[in-house]
Amino acid sequence: MSPAPGFSIEWDAGPSAQIEVFSPDPQQAGSSYRLKFTPPFRSTLRSPHRALQLGPKRLEQFRKGLGDLFAAADARAGAAAGALPNAEIIENTRSYGGQLLDSIVPQNVQTELRPKDLYLEIGVDEPLIELPWELLHDGSDFLCLKHKVARFVNVSQETPPPGPPPDPWTKGPLSVLIISVPIPQQRPGRQFVLLKNAQKETETIIGILEPLKDAAQYKVLAGQKATIQAVWQEITKGPRYHIVHFNGHAYFDSEQPANSSLVLFDDDMDAGQISNFFSKKPPLLSFMNGCETAVAAAGGETWRNRYDIFSLARAFLNTGSYLIGNRWKVGDEAAAAFAETFYSKLVKGQPLGEVIRGARVACKTQMADDDFSWASYIFYGDPRLCFRRESDV
Repeated sequence: MSPAPGFSIEWDAGPSAQIEVFSPDPQQAGSSYRLKFTPPFRSTLRSPHRALQLGPKRLEQFRKGLGDLFAAADARAGAAAGALPNAEIIENTRSYGGQLLDSIVPQNVQTELRPKDLYLEIGVDEPLIELPWELLHDGSDFLCLKHKVARFVNVSQETPPPGPPPDPWTKGPLSVLIISVPIPQQRPGRQFVLLKNAQKETETIIGILEPLKDAAQYKVLAGQKATIQAVWQEITKGPRYHIVHFNGHAYFDSEQPANSSLVLFDDDMDAGQISNFFSKKPPLLSFMNGCETAVAAAGGETWRNRYDIFSLARAFLNTGSYLIGNRWKVGDEAAAAFAETFYSKLVKGQPLGEVIRGARVACKTQMADDDFSWASYIFYGDPRLCFRRESDV
């Protein structure tokens, strides 16, 4: 019997669309928010950016609503006394997503988005990153449950050129590095709790990859083995991995992004180290399940340091890697449901956009009706990309 075939990197075919939203140009008087829409059926003569009748104060209201929403979701996940019921949080989110859609996306564009199953890429600039674009609601469903949604970012400054992607036509084993730190060593002035779902996630991923035998390879750095030296050694001296999966604590700092860090067992790996270390052999996809931070002081803009994942995601994106992350704490069962569906669909050759939507739907379906964990996940990358074996073609 011949050995099991490896995987190749391919792109799925299917209808796609793009929505891009741009902030006002501070150098241009009277500049407004602008929108560009690329429909599934491409015309040869395309309209320029469309000016939006949208004032900055209105978006600030959305940002405040976002902070209240995330704080409520976090309080609910932590079973805080007096927390809003999840059903009320979800209803508020549905209303919030509908208002945001109607404020930014013209009705003729909304009509084009009503059919299901588009590869929908949403491009924003950096001031608009924190808005929950995946949770736009068209009156029938959230767009991230209806379409295969992904983000990209139009940056304001030139970024370092990323490392070359893996050769998409070279077949070989799917390679995955799992870094799992359920609880690190305690640091002075910082308290960490045990993340029970981290071990469950790791076991789930291994259970999916192990039966693939020679078609997949994986390595696990878990607990005390996940030191900063061991991780550096593996990502710089070891093989180039297609996927790096991290589960554990993380710290997000929107004011000083360089301080944003993954919390390894003995030390933090900050954004600068992530960019420098991973840029040597960047993975195609980074799965950052850093869903809970160290205890932080309450009040003010502190919530941004708990939910602005882009301050840390940027370190991975600068290397050329795609990224999946979540914006607030998710429960053990929900995280396991998402991970199990994600990797099960991934190894069957489904494109990333469909994989992530399927994982969201599974997470939503398997949990209680009022569980909000499925809405936490964000994907930066190309939703059409997939890993395929010869047997899947």
